[in-house]
Parts: sequence; C-alpha cells; structure tokens
Amino acid sequence: MLKLYNCENVLIAECECSEIKRNSIAITYRLAMDAEREGREKIDWLKVNTAIINRWSKSGLQYIKLRAWKGLV
Repeated sequence: MLKLYNCENVLIAECECSEIKRNSIAITYRLAMDAEREGREKIDWLKVNTAIINRWSKSGLQYIKLRAWKGLV
C-alpha cells in the first residue's frame, strides 16, 4: 500500500508546479485523505483547497475532489 507523508506541503507544492496536472493532484489528494482518515496527518483543507482554486478554479477543485473521492485516480 502506498502512503504519503507531509501531504499538505506536497499538495501545496504540486499546485505551484506548472507541470502538475489536475489528475496528478487528484492522486495526491486521495492519498492525503487516506492519511488523515488513518490518523497519520492533520491537513488544513482550507489551505489546500484555496491553493487548488488559485491554480485552477472552483470547478477545478470540484473535478479534483470528485476524482479523489470516487477513487478515479
């Protein structure tokens, strides 16, 4: 099983990297959700979601969340 650590910082960094696409962020978002659910991390979702909106848009955030929640990664 793949586990991600320092999820919040990784998500923010990926949002700042122009080479990273929405589908890649969705994978990281899903791993971050899993990390928080398992109690390994506490993530400031407002900060992460704001970074995603700033990079893409509110509809971009919805797209990323939908893929992450449904496991379409």
